[in-house]
Amino acid sequence: MEFVKEQKDIIKTDNKNIIVSASAGSGKTFTMLSKVFDIMKNKKVDISRIMLLTYTNSAGNEMKIKIYKLINDNLEKDDDKEFLISQIDSLPASTISTFHSFYEKIIREYYYKLGINPSFSIITGENLEILKNEAFLCATKRFEKERKEIFNLILDEYSSKRNLKTIRELIFSLYDFLTALDNEENWRDNFATRIQALLKKFCKIIFLF
Repeated sequence: MEFVKEQKDIIKTDNKNIIVSASAGSGKTFTMLSKVFDIMKNKKVDISRIMLLTYTNSAGNEMKIKIYKLINDNLEKDDDKEFLISQIDSLPASTISTFHSFYEKIIREYYYKLGINPSFSIITGENLEILKNEAFLCATKRFEKERKEIFNLILDEYSSKRNLKTIRELIFSLYDFLTALDNEENWRDNFATRIQALLKKFCKIIFLF
């Protein structure tokens, strides 16, 4: 494949952070993997010292396959054939994975510093939805028992049929929003502060009238 100038600049740029932004199908992945291969080949950096993270398992597996192909295609062209063969051997154990898999690996390796059980498991899919629904039902039953008047007001305001479906959807949407934030606790604190300020301002306006 013949690289254009911008791709060559990406591959050869050194000792600085770079951001590659381009449309789908423009060759971003191949360019970045070619950069990885260039670092391996010309600087003799072992693949085990290079970290490549992506968002999906399929993309991670695809990157490993493409790097293998780059190495294999250059075996006969490179003077240091032995080094490239060693990179093929190191490839299965390299850090080419999803962000979540990498974080899990770090947590399992340093569990003793975090004070958690190393045999933890990650809940996903249907099991996660079941636990969320159980937690929601438990919380709403407790809230209805302890604050029945406020509970009924919320039910009247947000659920025309006086069922919990709409409220559950709102809470789960808020949950998804909060878990996507970089700093959930700070956002909640700032939000609470803004609400208090608005209430004080509202009370002052009511008092004036």
